[in-house]
Amino acid sequence: MAWDGIRGDPWFDDGNILLVTQESPTAFRVHRGVLGRHSEVFEGMFSIPQPSSNSNIETFEGCQVVPMYDLPSDLSSLIKALYDGANFRNRNFEDFAYLTGILRLSTKYFIGHLRTQAIRFLTETWPYSLKGHDAMVTKALATPSSNGLTFPYVHPLHVLNLAHEVNVRIVIPPALYFLSLYPLADILRGDHPKLKVQHPSSPSSSLDPTDTLSAQTDRCPRTASTKPAHVDSKN
Repeated sequence: MAWDGIRGDPWFDDGNILLVTQESPTAFRVHRGVLGRHSEVFEGMFSIPQPSSNSNIETFEGCQVVPMYDLPSDLSSLIKALYDGANFRNRNFEDFAYLTGILRLSTKYFIGHLRTQAIRFLTETWPYSLKGHDAMVTKALATPSSNGLTFPYVHPLHVLNLAHEVNVRIVIPPALYFLSLYPLADILRGDHPKLKVQHPSSPSSSLDPTDTLSAQTDRCPRTASTKPAHVDSKN
């Protein structure tokens, strides 16, 4: 076959396997040995017989073509992380979108070291201890806004839905706490600026019924002086 679709990043001319996403068809020419070394799932996917001149296996320039059912942006981030290492710190909204893609696919493909790195960064931003909470609020006050959004640039709803999706329950309590700082009417309307930021990797903005109940029962009287700056009602 001739590939005339989108060439994803990375694309290695000496790669020996072609991963093609079904959504917005995008191809990544990579090395099966590199991906298989990090993931037993990839190793199993690539272990079928090599294509030959009389086989029915789809090929591109002699490379086996493997259909992938992931977002192109997520798959690109995962592959780059396997080759070059992951970098979660750019100090803007893209941090969370990038982390979401890495965490989602490292969970799906059983890539333990990347999942661990992503969870570690997530718990730094959404800490489960009082000491970590205080450090995060201090950082929020010192970190500049990005596109009008204050650190950590993402709404607690996105964090809650990601936690449920990839089974990282340790960040649910802090996310629920920060969610409880928002007026319930605002949460249900879903019109907060942080919920309007569009990115293909973003988790759902809908509030799970269980989380709705938790957010309501977790409330207590708060004054403006105790409200962390990063959950300012305007940004």
